[in-house]
Amino acid sequence: MNTPAQARLAAVQDAIGKILKGGQSVRYGERQVTRADLGALRKLEVAYTADVAAEANRARGRNRISYMRI
Repeated sequence: MNTPAQARLAAVQDAIGKILKGGQSVRYGERQVTRADLGALRKLEVAYTADVAAEANRARGRNRISYMRI
């Protein structure tokens, strides 16, 4: 079961893969298509990876509370 964060991460990784395979700009006959900026996609990938990890931690019941020693 994919969560929304996992689906977003997969879409971003797919877009990155297309850029790495085919380049930033692609020409289809008379038309030229410019794909999303690779740097922006990398930033989104980092953010969405953190979202997926946070969802996994919530599912396991972990929280971010830490206690300091005195």
